[in-house]
Amino acid sequence: MAKHAAIPIGTSPRRGIPVSLLPIPALIILIIVAHFSFVPSLFYDPAWLILIGNILFVGVVCFVVSWIASRNYRVTGRIQVLLLGCGVLIFGIGGVLAAILRDLPGGANLNVTVYNLGALMGAVFHFAAAWILLAAISPEVGAGRKRLWLGFGYGGVSLIMAVVTAACLGGVMPPFFIQGVGPTPIRQAVLGTADILFVFSFIIFMGTYLRNKEGFLYWYACALALTAISLSAFFVESSVGSPIGWAGRFSQYLGGVYFLVSLLTAARSAQDRGTSLDNVLTASLSGVEEKFRALAENAPDAIRRFDKDLRHIYVNAAGLRLLGKPAAAVIGKNLEEAGLSEEQCRLWRSRILEVFQTGQRMGMEDYLPTQNGTRFFLSHCVPEFGADGRVANVLVVSRDLTERKQTEEKLRQFTAELQAANASLQESRQAALKLAEDAQQARQQAENLNVELRSEVEARKLVEKNLRRLNRTLNARSHSDQARLRAQEESAYLNEVCQIVVGDCGHAMVWIGYAEQDGAKSVRPAACAGFEEGYLDTLKITWADSEQDRNPTGTAILTGKPSLCRDMLTDPQSAPWREQAIKRGYASSIALPLRVDDTALGAITIYSREPDPFTEHEVELLSKLADDLAYGITTLRLRQARLKAEESLRKTAAELARSNQDLEQFAYVASHDLQEPLRAVAGFLSLLERRCRHELDEKSHEYIAGAVGGVTRMQSLINALLSYSRIDRGKAYVPVDVRAALDNALANLHTSIEEANAVISSCPLPTVTGDAIQLTQLFQNLISNAVKFRGSAQPEIQISARLESGFWRFEVRDNGIGIDPHYASRIFLIFQRLHNRNKYPGTGIGLSICKKIVERHGGTIWLDPKPGPGATFCFTLPAQ
Repeated sequence: MAKHAAIPIGTSPRRGIPVSLLPIPALIILIIVAHFSFVPSLFYDPAWLILIGNILFVGVVCFVVSWIASRNYRVTGRIQVLLLGCGVLIFGIGGVLAAILRDLPGGANLNVTVYNLGALMGAVFHFAAAWILLAAISPEVGAGRKRLWLGFGYGGVSLIMAVVTAACLGGVMPPFFIQGVGPTPIRQAVLGTADILFVFSFIIFMGTYLRNKEGFLYWYACALALTAISLSAFFVESSVGSPIGWAGRFSQYLGGVYFLVSLLTAARSAQDRGTSLDNVLTASLSGVEEKFRALAENAPDAIRRFDKDLRHIYVNAAGLRLLGKPAAAVIGKNLEEAGLSEEQCRLWRSRILEVFQTGQRMGMEDYLPTQNGTRFFLSHCVPEFGADGRVANVLVVSRDLTERKQTEEKLRQFTAELQAANASLQESRQAALKLAEDAQQARQQAENLNVELRSEVEARKLVEKNLRRLNRTLNARSHSDQARLRAQEESAYLNEVCQIVVGDCGHAMVWIGYAEQDGAKSVRPAACAGFEEGYLDTLKITWADSEQDRNPTGTAILTGKPSLCRDMLTDPQSAPWREQAIKRGYASSIALPLRVDDTALGAITIYSREPDPFTEHEVELLSKLADDLAYGITTLRLRQARLKAEESLRKTAAELARSNQDLEQFAYVASHDLQEPLRAVAGFLSLLERRCRHELDEKSHEYIAGAVGGVTRMQSLINALLSYSRIDRGKAYVPVDVRAALDNALANLHTSIEEANAVISSCPLPTVTGDAIQLTQLFQNLISNAVKFRGSAQPEIQISARLESGFWRFEVRDNGIGIDPHYASRIFLIFQRLHNRNKYPGTGIGLSICKKIVERHGGTIWLDPKPGPGATFCFTLPAQ
C-alpha cells in the first residue's frame, strides 16, 4: 500500500477566476458568429502555421502532462492517473501526426481522420478517469506491476495511433472528410462522441473542484472545456481552413496553455504546503478513501477493516506495528491466519458478526500478547454501510490502554501502602474521629440527599430508555404497515417484517411461526431475522395444551394473548431451550399471537439480550403490530385466493365459449341437415296425395294433412333454433336509435297489426349502443306476442322508456289475455308454451330469443308481476 503524507485539501486559484473563464463563452460566441458569416475568400490556411501550433500547443503540452502523469503513477499506482496520462498522450500524438499528414496527397482527410480518432480515444481515457474520480474510489496497482501497466498503457496508445496512421495512409480507413463537400457521417459520429465525453469530463472535474477547491482541478477542467469547444468548432466545419476551424484551433491551443497552468498551480500548491507535487496530484485525483487513509496512516490508534468473510482488507501502520507483521502477511487474511489466539479469534468473530447483523456499533476491552508483553486495548467496532443500506465492512479502532492499566496498578499498590501506613495511625484517628462526629453526621445527610438525587436520575434514565424503546416500536409498526401495503408475496412479507423488528427495535432475533393442524400441533417456522445461528433447528415448539409441551409461543397461540419469558435464567418454561438461548445471548422473549377473528394463525416471537425489557406499553404496541401482521397475511391469502378464482373463472369462460361455439356449430349442421329430409317428406306426401286423391278416403286425406303440418312445424322449429343460436354472432355495437328500431319492427308486423286493428303508442325513445337488427327483432317479438294473445277488446299496446341507475328501462304493456305470474320464469325458457298450438300457433322460442338479445346487450328482461289486465314485459339496456 502506498503511503502519502496527509496534506490539506483546498488550494484554489487566488485571483482571476472570472477572467480565466471568459474565453469559454467568448470562443462559443466567436464560433457561432463565424458559422453564420463565413466568407471563404477572406481566409487562408498555411500548413506551416498549423504544424507549429499543433507541435507547440498540442504535442509538447500533452507530452509534458503525460510525462508528469507517468511519474506520479510510478509513485502512487493510481489507475486514474494512468488513464489521464494515456488520454493526453494519445491526443497529443494525434494532433502532431494530423499536422504532419496535412501536406500529403489527400491531406485534408488524413489530417481530420487521425486527429478525430486521437481525440475520441483521448476523450474515452479522460472520461474513465473522471468517472473513477466521481465514484470516489482509489484503485491501486501493486508495486511490482506499475512499470508493466505503464509500459502497456503508453506503448499501447502509441501503437494504436501508429496503426490508425498506417490504415489512413493505406486507404483502409473510410473517409472522414471530403474537401469542398464536408465531413462524412462517421466523422461526425466520432467527433460528436469525443466532444460529449470531454464535456462530461469537464463537468465531473469542475464539480470535484467545487467540493474540495483544488486549483489543479479547476484549471484542468477549464482545459477540458476549451478542448470540447474546439471539437464543437471542428464538428460544424465544412472545409479545412475556415474561420470556424481557426477558432477551434485557438480554443485548442488555449486549452493546452490551461493544461500547463494546471500543473503550475499544482506545483505552487505543493510549495505552499511544503510537500511534493505527487502528493498534491494524489490529493486532487483521489476520492474519500485516500483522505481516510491519509488520516488513518497518521493516527496513533490501531485501525483495521474487515469484510463479511472476516478478512483484513485494511490495516494502518499502527495496527501493523501492533501485530508485528508486514502488510502482506495480514491483508486478505482472517483472524486465525493473522496469528491471533483461539480465544481472541472467538471473541472478535462474535463481536464483528454481531455488528454485521445488527448494524450497531459496539465497544469492548481486550488484550493482545506481544513480544514486549501483554497490551490492553479499548476497541470500537463501527459498521460501514454500502449503497444498498446494508453493512458492507466493519471498522475496528483500538486504543492502547496499557499505560493507563499500568498506572492503575501502581495506584493500587500505592493505595495498599497507604492503607498499611494508615493502620499505624489508627489510634490517632480514633481521637480525630470523635472530633469529626458532627462532620460525619452532616456528611451522612449529604449522602442521603445524594442517594435520593441518584434515584431520581436513575428513574428519569429508565423513563427515557422506555420512551426510546416505545419510539423504536412505533417506527417498527409504521415500517411494517408500509411493508404490508407493498407486499406481493407472503414469505417475502414475513421476512421483511422480521428484519424491520430487528432493525428498528434492536432485538437479538425475531421469528414467525404458523400453527399446524397436525396431530402433534406443531409450530412451523415461516420467517426469521437477527442473530439466529441455527437456534430454530433446536426447537420443537408445539401449541398443545399439556404441561410438558408448554412454551411462550405455543401459549400465545393457544390462549390468543401475549406470553412473556422475562428471564430465561429463572423462568422454568425456558428450561428446554435455556442452554441454546444463552449461547446466542438471549435473555428474555415475548410471543404475540397472530389473531384472525377468534383464531390464532401462529405467533411472532421476539428475543432480547436484556432481562425483562418489555414494558406494558411496549407489549401493547407489539400486540398491535402482530394484529397488523395477521391482517396482512389474511389480505395476501385472500388476494391469492381471488387470483386463483379469477383464473378458474377465465378457464370456465373459455370452456363455455368453446361449448357455445360447438353448440352453434351443431345447431347450424342440424338445421341444414334436417331441412333436407323434411322437405323430402313434405314433397313425397304432396305427390302421394295428388296421385292417390281419388283412391284415398277422407280419413287418409286427414292423415296426410296432419303429416304435412307436422313437417311444416318441424321446419319452423329448426329455423327458430337456428335464429336462437346465431344471436351471439350479431353485428358490432353502434349507436342505435330505438325509435328507428321500433319503426322497423312495426313495418315488419304491418299486416298482422292491421288485421287485429291494434293501436300502438310510445313515448320519446332514447339512443343506445347495440345491434340494430337484434333490437328490431326484440320489439318485433314482444309486439307480435301482444297482438297474438289479444282478448275480445281492441288491442292496445304502449311502449315507454325511462332512465334508472345508469340503465334505460323499457316497458311493453298490452291489454291482452295476460299471463299467470306463476309462469313468469317459465315463459323465457326455449320451446315453452302455455297455450294449445291450434289456438295460438308458434314455436315457443320468441321470448327465449328476446331474453338472449337483452342479455347479450348487458341487460335483463322480466314479466312485471303487478296485477292488472294484460301483460307488461320490462327489459333494461345500458345507458352509455
